[in-house]
Amino acid sequence: AIQAALAYAAANSLSLRFPAGTYIATGLTFTATATGHVCIVGDGSGNTLIQAPPGSTAPVFKLGVGGSSLGPNQMLFQGLSFKGNYPGSYQASAAAYTQHTFLVDTSNHILFDDCRFYNGVSGLTVRNGVITHLHRCGAWYNEIGFYVATPGIASAGTTTFLDKTDAKNNHRWGVYFDDGRMLT
Repeated sequence: AIQAALAYAAANSLSLRFPAGTYIATGLTFTATATGHVCIVGDGSGNTLIQAPPGSTAPVFKLGVGGSSLGPNQMLFQGLSFKGNYPGSYQASAAAYTQHTFLVDTSNHILFDDCRFYNGVSGLTVRNGVITHLHRCGAWYNEIGFYVATPGIASAGTTTFLDKTDAKNNHRWGVYFDDGRMLT
């Protein structure tokens, strides 16, 4: 039902609201090239949780298609928390990180406001020529809080702006850039 609502919102450039509560879902995708300022809104990061079911290793939410095709553009995620299933063991290297709680791939101008990313190998991964802004967000209890990968589309840079955003109690790094830079 959630995936169908996402597809409808994408096709019609509409907003989608999640009332307070816990939603069990995994593998949610939003891949349309919607450019109509689609908003996905909850009742606050402390009240609306989208959580992976036990045993799932897929991202709770994947935004974009990867590769060379540009995915969604000009989207807002607000007042939501996303919780994955961190396996509790370290990966061999950051390049091996494939279990993301939330993956933003080949999308542009994505704003997260009052969102939390919990319990993943990476809480939020941003890659492939993406411009992302995080305002009042947090990545907690992951192996890597925020994982920012290198550019991928037509040499466009991956740019992530962090404003009033924190990464705490992550096992390895708070913010990791795959060119070797990291913030703890």
